[in-house]
Amino acid sequence: MLRLIKLWLKAPIEERDGDGKRHVSGGKSSTCGTPQGGVASPLLSVIYMNRFLKHWRLTGRGEANRAYVISYADDFSLAADMRPRRWRGRGR
Repeated sequence: MLRLIKLWLKAPIEERDGDGKRHVSGGKSSTCGTPQGGVASPLLSVIYMNRFLKHWRLTGRGEANRAYVISYADDFSLAADMRPRRWRGRGR
């Protein structure tokens, strides 16, 4: 699977400019990774988030920091109670 992803990331990209001229970029010499919003971006994000969430649960990071991970597709947010301990649980 990793080999297929690497090949996908190293595949050249063909684009046409406003005049219709063909431009090829990327390819095997590319070191820039995947573009934001590219088709590989969600796949790579989900692979990384899977590892991150497993570590988060196994180490008890959420409970220790009173924090939550909210993930949806290839986006995520962290929510945490940043108030000092003496103020937690009190009303506003």
